[in-house]
Amino acid sequence: MGLLKNIKNKLSDNSLAEGVNCIKNDKYEEALKYFENGLKKNPKDAALWNYKGFTLEKLEKFQEALKCFDNSLKLDPEKVITWNSKGVTFVRFGNVEEGIKCYDKALELHSEFDGIIDGLWINKGVAFERLGNVEEAIKCYDQALEINPSSGLALQQREKLVS
Repeated sequence: MGLLKNIKNKLSDNSLAEGVNCIKNDKYEEALKYFENGLKKNPKDAALWNYKGFTLEKLEKFQEALKCFDNSLKLDPEKVITWNSKGVTFVRFGNVEEGIKCYDKALELHSEFDGIIDGLWINKGVAFERLGNVEEAIKCYDQALEINPSSGLALQQREKLVS
C-alpha cells in the first residue's frame, strides 16, 4: 500500500512540475491539463489544488479558482500562499472585502521564512486602493517597505498615492 501511495505522489509531483513550467511560459490552458491530471492521481495534493486555482484565476475563471483554493485550504489550512492567491482572486472578481480578509489570514499565519510577506502587504494595499481607502493603502505599502526597503512596487504604489 505504501508503494502505491509513493507512486501516486511521484506522478502528481511530475504533473505539478510540468504545470508550473507551463505557467512560467504563460501556457495556462496546458498547465491546467497537468494539474487536473495530477489531481486525478492524487486528489489530496494541496499544492496541485492551489496551482490549479492560480491557473484558473489567470484564465479569469474566478468562481472555479475559488473552489480550488477552498479545496487546497481544506487540506492545508495554514498555507500562506493559498490565502494570498484566494485574496487576489476575490479582488480581481470584485469582492475586495473578502480579498482583504484572505490577506489578513495570510498575514496572521505567516512566518519570517515565507518570503512573500511584503507582497501580501502590497496586495492588501491595492485592495484598499480599490475601496478608495488611501490612508489604509499607504499604511500597507509602508509595511511592505519596512519588510523590504528595496521593493520598487511598494514604493511606486505609495508614491502614486502621496503625490
